[in-house]
Amino acid sequence: MNSTSIKIKKFLSNRNTVTIICAFIGIVVLYVGYTMKVQSAIEPIEVPHAKVTIQPRTKIKDDMIGYIEVASAAVEEMGDNIIICNKETCPKKLVGRYTAVNTLIPQGSLFYESAVVDKDELPDAAVYEVKDGETLYNLSVNMSTTYVNSIIPGGYIDIYIRTIDEQGMVRVGKFIENIKILAVKTSSGLNVFENSEEQRVPAYVLFALPNEQYLYLSMAAKLGLEIIPVPINVDLDNSPETSEMTSKQLYEYIQGLADEFAQGGFTLEEEDPTNPLPPTDPTVNNGTKGE
Repeated sequence: MNSTSIKIKKFLSNRNTVTIICAFIGIVVLYVGYTMKVQSAIEPIEVPHAKVTIQPRTKIKDDMIGYIEVASAAVEEMGDNIIICNKETCPKKLVGRYTAVNTLIPQGSLFYESAVVDKDELPDAAVYEVKDGETLYNLSVNMSTTYVNSIIPGGYIDIYIRTIDEQGMVRVGKFIENIKILAVKTSSGLNVFENSEEQRVPAYVLFALPNEQYLYLSMAAKLGLEIIPVPINVDLDNSPETSEMTSKQLYEYIQGLADEFAQGGFTLEEEDPTNPLPPTDPTVNNGTKGE
């Protein structure tokens, strides 16, 4: 046993032997490393691609997305801009987002981060919040009528109408309640509440109304009635599904003014005689004598 141990020590103490062993180990390490790198480079990665041509500002749906396998090395060469996901992860990462403005994704193309945005990143995102049977309304405001920027996207307002008749009688009443704000913009169309160091002054408040409410509010504006937005506190966990007209008196008053001015080109569409106003309790001030 001692003889075997002495022979091993002599063998390992030989410089040529040690050099050969080290060289062999180095070759094995290089081979294994190279093989692993090659395997990693050619290992396919599943990535999404467009099954159809997707136009700008289009919501991406699941049936628009196909999947192909691409070598991982090729994916790395494409850069960090490419969207990488599979059938399990793409529904959360890609489906429901939108193609960017002026960006068309051709059929067969891969998806890139620069070509896909969230809905609120679109410059006209408010339009996408309008439901069937509703119309987008653009109300002119200023810093004062927004209660110093207290009217914000996602919040709610009530609309009051104020007018003075020929006898000097002031009429003020709540006309529409529970209106959800979609956007607040400057006179140049920029979002007031964007993350910006620039101080922006509100000029327009955008919200959607059921078509009949839009019709009468538009007519009130054309007839010169003062439209007053008032921010309200709403429980967002139980937020109203839609706005409601609340004043039958104001409804009839606007209808009467519209009839008087019909000769001047102002007309209302024919209303449903069986349901001229949503079934709500009418509320309006009787009016006070103007000075």
